[in-house]
Amino acid sequence: MGHWSDVRKRARSKRAALLTATGHEAGALLSAESVLRIAEEVTGTMRVPLAPGSPLLYGAEALLYTEAGESIIYYNDGVEPWRALFYQAHEFGHLFLHSDDAVSGDALPACDSTDVDVEASETAMPVGVQRVEGYGPRERREREANVFAREFLLPTDTLRKWYLDARLDAPRIARMVGLPAALVYHQLAYALLAPETADSSLTPAAEGEQKGTLPTELDLSQRQAAEVERGPLLVEAGPGTGKTRTLTARVAHLLKQGVAPSSILALTFSNKAAEEMRSRVAMVAPEAAPLIWMGTFHAFGLELLSKYGTQIGLPEKLGVVDPVDALLAVEHALPDL
Repeated sequence: MGHWSDVRKRARSKRAALLTATGHEAGALLSAESVLRIAEEVTGTMRVPLAPGSPLLYGAEALLYTEAGESIIYYNDGVEPWRALFYQAHEFGHLFLHSDDAVSGDALPACDSTDVDVEASETAMPVGVQRVEGYGPRERREREANVFAREFLLPTDTLRKWYLDARLDAPRIARMVGLPAALVYHQLAYALLAPETADSSLTPAAEGEQKGTLPTELDLSQRQAAEVERGPLLVEAGPGTGKTRTLTARVAHLLKQGVAPSSILALTFSNKAAEEMRSRVAMVAPEAAPLIWMGTFHAFGLELLSKYGTQIGLPEKLGVVDPVDALLAVEHALPDL
């Protein structure tokens, strides 16, 4: 099962468990407010509405605060009612997915309007800066919370039954749950056109990885590279030789040796390889994975320049030339060249 499918599955499972714990059927058609109220009741998490600009929001739209085993969700209540509901579901996503990242008496990074995105896709559009930056740990965490929130409020397996069995169309479902029709259409399209089957995509190797064990399909040379005690170490490996698998095993080995996840940096050349590495590490070490910086060399370089570029005279907001813009620039320069 892919990483994003796993996030959606966890959202559905959590919703079903909460509903069952309060005497509801797992597939009950409840309003978003009712689902959030049940989550508040069962988890003991307080939901605190705040006026726009409240100092408790730290300039953001919502945040999750934890202390002594208790948690509080602060959210901006000065927006459309449905958006306030999504803010809360987003923070419950952080609670169920990322609460280990928060230090007691502190909060996860406050979520602004760009973080809490109802329509955010699982994958970034490959244009401009996004072509390079992919995901850092924080961006990935926010996207996970968005995907969780959508599935938590509108679970695709249940939504499919509401539509096919109960004959409820999207506008009616939207009115009943208190969410915009556009969000219902988004989830309904996914439910009907790309239904997920439980664990059907797991290979035997992936099943072993999900149990928290090291990848078992390494050959001798790959295992030697993954488990070397000290670096630097240069390993020459051509296409199709299992570089991503070996990198994943190396990360798992470091974690097993007690290395702090936040001190591990794992880089690849392509966004595709980086995504595969993230998914595999998440299977092996789901708690540690969000704390590890995994991505491309280009994304890491861009993040460094974005954070510290002002120290060498670069502007605060860096732009990346898109390939189309680059071609246009070359075309304009051709006469001089």
